[in-house]
Amino acid sequence: MAQAHPLQSNPVPSQSEDLSFTMHASDDIVHVSDSSLRDTPDFGVWPLVSRISGATLNDDGGVTVRWSNGSQSTYHRIWLRDNCPCPACHHPVTRESVITMSSLDMSLRPVELFHADDTLTLVWGGDRHISTYDAGWLEGNMSEKESGLDLSPRVWGEEFTITRYGADQLFQDRHVRGAYLETLLYDGIALVEGLDTSGGKVVDLASLSGFVRATTFGKIFHVINRPEDANTNANLAVRLPLHTDLPTREYAPGLQFLHALVNETTGGENMFCDGLRLARVIKEEAPEHYEALTTIACTFQNRDRYSDHRVSFPIIRLDHLGRPFDFRINTFLRGAITNLSYDEID
Repeated sequence: MAQAHPLQSNPVPSQSEDLSFTMHASDDIVHVSDSSLRDTPDFGVWPLVSRISGATLNDDGGVTVRWSNGSQSTYHRIWLRDNCPCPACHHPVTRESVITMSSLDMSLRPVELFHADDTLTLVWGGDRHISTYDAGWLEGNMSEKESGLDLSPRVWGEEFTITRYGADQLFQDRHVRGAYLETLLYDGIALVEGLDTSGGKVVDLASLSGFVRATTFGKIFHVINRPEDANTNANLAVRLPLHTDLPTREYAPGLQFLHALVNETTGGENMFCDGLRLARVIKEEAPEHYEALTTIACTFQNRDRYSDHRVSFPIIRLDHLGRPFDFRINTFLRGAITNLSYDEID
């Protein structure tokens, strides 16, 4: 364990005293209004949730920050140098880095440390470069192990119900909008009621979550029974089994928005399935099938008179920690198996 370097937790140097700023509190969060004290290496909004109560320069060059809520976080020296928010390191307009990792001296370490309750300042050895970090940004970017932050989706239980939101509130109330986005993040699904059925309002709703991507079907795909010129089974009056849409694309949709405009027939109910829970059950009860689903690439193909899209991926893709993060299953868009031998198809 690295020992704390003594006498390195100091107040902000006197030259910082010329910076004028005001702070105001709202919703129990302190905000610093002067932009000179809020420089960060990105465009994120990082409210000052906890204040810096102390900071220590460690023997290995890392920095340990103690927070007013009683927690602490430790930052690696290379990580700190790479994330210096000054204009010489991050362009003030784009907020993108203008230095390369290969240009950094891997032996570089800070030699002086100063802090206020809302900033941490380091002076680096060698060229005496100065880096000042916003406390809100530092706390918001501590390691997940230290913060305890878990962004993993929730697995639906037997008592799971879809959370409902009113469309007008989503557009008018940022707190409701925040809760809605959090629901999408953790549950993967939400039901919005009362959305205007005219003028493509579903695009406005989707835009609350991020950039809307167009496909060969356009930004909006109309699910209408038109058997005479259908280019997908979704345009036929046939039952569609549980599936994911557009598995034929290299980047499958992260979120999809289904907007019920009018229904002139009976039936047509939607069914939704929790892929994470299903993957967990298969892994526990049929591990050999889980192995196949996560390792054997399946080809999905979407072809019509004017286009042909196809891609091969496992039905369940795993991230670097071995957790499912992408599901592709669509029985009516499966392509011919060409990547397996005769015996492997069994």
